[in-house]
Amino acid sequence: RVNISVARGERPERAPRERGESSYAFDARKIYFGNLSWGMDHLDLQDLCGEFGTVEDSRLITDRETGRSRGFGFVTMSTTEEAEEVVRQLNGQDVDGRVLRVNIANVDK
Repeated sequence: RVNISVARGERPERAPRERGESSYAFDARKIYFGNLSWGMDHLDLQDLCGEFGTVEDSRLITDRETGRSRGFGFVTMSTTEEAEEVVRQLNGQDVDGRVLRVNIANVDK
């Protein structure tokens, strides 16, 4: 598909965005995991959280060039209560010789 440029007067107007409105929605089920060991993968994260409920998604953030873990990731649980329980139980715990930092994920861009 090719983009064709259209003169300003010929294209439809967009609704103005409200101040402070973000295209990202806050999801209290999404959990941030920091200080992960480089040996962990997304399945290890999934297994770690699986004890507390149903894991809908787990992502380990990797370096684009090397493919190696950057030491943090995100897990989405099925309910807010399960996510809060994961944070209560795992924040500050030692996993693979590293003390985990576990919080409900922020929406900041």
